[in-house]
Amino acid sequence: MLYSKVRAQRHSGLIVIPSPAGVVRLIHGDGIMTTQNPLVLNAGETAKRLGLSISTLAKMRLYGTGPVYSKLGRRVVYRLEDLERWIEQNRFQSTSEYSSKLV
Repeated sequence: MLYSKVRAQRHSGLIVIPSPAGVVRLIHGDGIMTTQNPLVLNAGETAKRLGLSISTLAKMRLYGTGPVYSKLGRRVVYRLEDLERWIEQNRFQSTSEYSSKLV
């Protein structure tokens, strides 16, 4: 079995388990496992980073007003460069600029 050869390492209270795909899984002392993938952020991480609620981000996906996203199976993920591009595209100096974009 492939995973039997993988060795877990302890770093400051975390158990770090590398996977064959290059994704690092962290198991915290309280038993909660998270995935650290430098390429993408999940919807919760993205919402937190943008200061939005997860439901607002979901509505933005529905209406096509949010950042570009990808689907990996059932997972919704965002690339950092897409988030930066979306933020850059939504810069305004006055409220009149914003309303003209909506038309």
